[in-house]
Order: sequence, then C-alpha cells, then structure tokens
Amino acid sequence: MYKIRSVMGAGFAAFLLLVLTAGCSSGPSQSPEKVIKNFIGKHISMIDPSVADYYVSSEQSSIKELVSQSVLSKKKSGVFDSLKNAVYDFSKVSISTLDQKEEYVDDEGMNFAKVEAKGNYTLTTGDKSQAFEEDEIFILQSVGGNWKVTEKFNPWK
Repeated sequence: MYKIRSVMGAGFAAFLLLVLTAGCSSGPSQSPEKVIKNFIGKHISMIDPSVADYYVSSEQSSIKELVSQSVLSKKKSGVFDSLKNAVYDFSKVSISTLDQKEEYVDDEGMNFAKVEAKGNYTLTTGDKSQAFEEDEIFILQSVGGNWKVTEKFNPWK
C-alpha cells in the first residue's frame, strides 16, 4: 500500500510539474532571424497594410497610417502598380541576431532581440532590375509567444 501511494504521489507531482510548465518557454518559438526574413519585404515596399501585424500592438495604427501615406504617394508618382507586382530578391541579405536581453517594462520582464539585416537586395519590375543596399537594425519584443517589431522601445539605448 505504501509503494502504491509513493508511486501515485510521484505521478501526481510529475503531472503538476507538467501542467505548471506547459506552454512556458524562454521566448518565442520562431527565431528572430526568421521573423525579420518574413518582415523585410513588406517593410521595404510599404504597400501592404499587413506589415503592421509584425509590430507591437501599440505601434500598429501608426504603421498602418504610414503604409496608407506610402501607397498614396506611390500612386501619385505612378509607381504603385509596378511595385505591387515587383519581385524582391533578398538572398544576399544576411540576417543575424546581435544580442538578446530581458528588460523590465512596467514591472514586467520582457524579452528583446536586436537583429541586423545587412547586404544587397534586388528589386525587379518587369524587365528592369535595380540593386539596393540594406543595412538596418531591428528591435524585436516578445509578445504573447511571438516576436514583434518595435520602433519606440530600444533597451540598448
């Protein structure tokens, strides 16, 4: 009887430990590099309002406004349609995490990543290609198990 209680007690303790730690992780499951790789094309073109989804919620409305202004400007200058159908090649852009840290914001520990995108990319519209240089640092904040871009909070400054 004693052995059964010990086994049941150990099983119950293991179950509690599993329940308490399920879903807990040290950060988002997707790497910061992968987030920036998916983000960069929308960020550079600034014609797709869904780019705002990559940002922390407090910055999304201002990003949507920037995209709206960018679209209007590109329509006025006559380049919107060609950019909408453009092909971007980011294969020569290197994306790497420079640093990660935890910072307290409003008494809550938040994880941040500092990610660099550096190299050349090609924009092809129709039969015309142009090369551009990318050299930018992005700050990501862990929010609800996902990395989100933030432009207003930089724990490295």
